[in-house]
Amino acid sequence: MKRVMIMACLLGVQVASTAQDLVVQRGANTFRAVKVDEKVWLLQLDGEEYFIIQRSTIDTLTKRIAIKDAVIARHEKVLAAQDTLLRVYAGFEQAANVHIENQKQLITVADSLYTGYKSLYADLKDLIGLTNLALTASVGLADTPDSNWRPIGSIGVGYNRWLAQYQFGKDFKGFLVGFHWPF
Repeated sequence: MKRVMIMACLLGVQVASTAQDLVVQRGANTFRAVKVDEKVWLLQLDGEEYFIIQRSTIDTLTKRIAIKDAVIARHEKVLAAQDTLLRVYAGFEQAANVHIENQKQLITVADSLYTGYKSLYADLKDLIGLTNLALTASVGLADTPDSNWRPIGSIGVGYNRWLAQYQFGKDFKGFLVGFHWPF
């Protein structure tokens, strides 16, 4: 109650209190304070409302306000950092979308080139008569058992990579099956 009385003295009033009531006297006037809470009274003085609060309660409230202000400041900093990240991510997203569009255009061009070269190959194949079938003819020498080299010839047919040939010459006949393997 000392602190309440000090406050009242600063206002130029006298304070008297019991457990439930608080009376403030200024000169010949007596003012009754209404108890709002355990440690808070409401006083009307000269048409103005005043709260009379114990110093420990004010200190506690001041600490709570300071803590809440610090929490709010921290949250504002976090929000500002998150806003910055969102702006950076938006820039990354825009760059990624541009990259994706460029890649789609490149794929379209590559697909067009592939289709064009494929049709060019088909056209060239038709023009020069490339087919999967082939006729082969060969001339060579063979070492016969009597140690004389003799000329031989061969005629064959090929399909894709497979080859079949009939070989012939003086006193010589043969049949070959082979596989064509390009380097």
